[in-house]
Amino acid sequence: MNMESYFNYCELIIGLIIGIISSGIVWGFSYWYINRKRKKQLEKKYGRMEGEYDGYSFEKVDENNPSLGYKKILETDSVSEVEIKYSHDNILKITLTQLKENLVWEGYITMELENLGSVVWKYKNLKKIDDKEQYWFGLKRCIINEDTENNLKQIYLIGEKEEGFGKCYQKPKVHNFR
Repeated sequence: MNMESYFNYCELIIGLIIGIISSGIVWGFSYWYINRKRKKQLEKKYGRMEGEYDGYSFEKVDENNPSLGYKKILETDSVSEVEIKYSHDNILKITLTQLKENLVWEGYITMELENLGSVVWKYKNLKKIDDKEQYWFGLKRCIINEDTENNLKQIYLIGEKEEGFGKCYQKPKVHNFR
């Protein structure tokens, strides 16, 4: 092996090592920058819903014809207070306090579209009955309506039917029989 080919071989190895390391650094920086930019875009898009809201109840216009929609129950006072905080990505945290019953439920809104999401919720402060914990939880749909002209934000939470929700299932104990 002559001296000239030996140095070319070393330069090749060193060049490969430097190339791999510099590519890794550039890839890492690019990944960090793109991910940071995406998170800022999501925070700007969904973080605008942060704030405190007053809650009002709605009732169906006609029980026999649900396609007619809902109307607001005419009450001068709100029935609940809602606080929404931006959590991360497309996730918002919601805390709702029912004023008359003094019940609080918490949940997370997963925004599927800019104005549509799903809420998974659970009551926090239910009283024990016969020394047993009570669970009440479920799923709601969330519709967001923004009127930028009047600086008005409205969030509609549409509940589910009672059947099939709010039950607790636990995995039975596994018995080891030998």
